[in-house]
Amino acid sequence: MNLPQRYRVALALLPFSFAIVACSREKASAPAGGKEAAAPSISPAARAAVQLGSEIFLRTQAFSQPLGGNALACTNCHLDGGKQVGGLALVGSSRRYPWKGPDGRSFTLEDRIVRCLTQSLNAQAPAPGRKEIAALAAYIAWLGEGLPPGQPPAWLTAKTIAAQNIVPIGQLDAVRGRQKYVQYCSGCHGRDGQGYSEKRPPLPYESVPPLWGPRSYNDVSGLARVYTLAGFARHAMPLDKPGDITDQDVQEIAAYVDGQPRPASANKDAWDGSSPEDAVYDTRRYPKNPFRAPDTR
Repeated sequence: MNLPQRYRVALALLPFSFAIVACSREKASAPAGGKEAAAPSISPAARAAVQLGSEIFLRTQAFSQPLGGNALACTNCHLDGGKQVGGLALVGSSRRYPWKGPDGRSFTLEDRIVRCLTQSLNAQAPAPGRKEIAALAAYIAWLGEGLPPGQPPAWLTAKTIAAQNIVPIGQLDAVRGRQKYVQYCSGCHGRDGQGYSEKRPPLPYESVPPLWGPRSYNDVSGLARVYTLAGFARHAMPLDKPGDITDQDVQEIAAYVDGQPRPASANKDAWDGSSPEDAVYDTRRYPKNPFRAPDTR
């Protein structure tokens, strides 16, 4: 198969990327056994789909016409290409599908990908059967190849605040959250929450995604829920020292961030027909976002 050079390079690296489990907590990756043995048996068509899916996952905005409506890429939430423990790892996640939601509807992996694109990436719903959706599904399924059968891997649930440490929405202080945001988050994401798209020395990252505003996730995405955002940040942030922010602080940071303006979705049924307590942008529960306040930075 005559593939573009970037795909040939990516293909050469993919099997080895899962053989390494880094020792540092900053880069701990979810292991996937058997990759090296499995890689040679993959068909050329399947190989090409996995390659394309990997490329889309890491560089979603290069495919922004069909897939993206903001400045985010899949790997901005599912860190390290979906492999980082605590960073919404996806290794083994394809086993959950088809999945039945609380409202009784059944979802395939492809359905979930489309949903993520339309919410977290604020895209128009891609037409059924698009090759990009199939490629992303192939990549996510490939991440779990070689894992032993059984229960879903433990790292798939490493993304929440312990139930006993949840602070009720009415008791969260977004003003204090702003102060903690400046302390822990603004060094990368900026005080204005807009991140950056070009490397800024001395920071080692090529780009940092915006956390609010028109280029960020919309108001029905998973991260637009305070406890979901807090759980992600608790286990994955700061990127160089994940886990350093306390449960209390990270929930107040999430309250501050999810009190900021962001794209509005017309589909308020994105939470499976329910209206969760922490969905602070949902006007059915909160006529006004309880954390929306003038920014006094």
